[in-house]
Amino acid sequence: MNVTANNTGIGIGIRTFRFKATKHNKQSTIFELIDGNAANSFITQEVKLERFQRYSNAIGIDYYLRLKNEPTWAKSELVTGLYKTTRKGILYGDRRENSNLRTLIMFKISQDFQELSLIVYPRGHNPKNQVEDIAHRI
Repeated sequence: MNVTANNTGIGIGIRTFRFKATKHNKQSTIFELIDGNAANSFITQEVKLERFQRYSNAIGIDYYLRLKNEPTWAKSELVTGLYKTTRKGILYGDRRENSNLRTLIMFKISQDFQELSLIVYPRGHNPKNQVEDIAHRI
């Protein structure tokens, strides 16, 4: 699963992070960063994909992304729901910093759920009208 900014058709400022699964359970999978520098980014060394359990009014999502930025996962930042694209294994979401500033994140998940790649756009860049086009270039 090789994902780079170049093969996404995206240019400067795009950051790619690769993770490997370290723990699976019924409702979530924890991933550890194996490639990409998380310095100067909101991305953390560990991230967690949690199954959406219908505790909110969100629609169209199966998973949430959580960053390990606190001592416990329960207190760590819940970033975004993951929305499907028409391409299997490619999802997207966005990180909201305030009501107006959103940053697009593309997700590529391996079929066996062992690898996860995050493609993070520059802060505040959120071309949602291009998500399907981007998904087909990843």
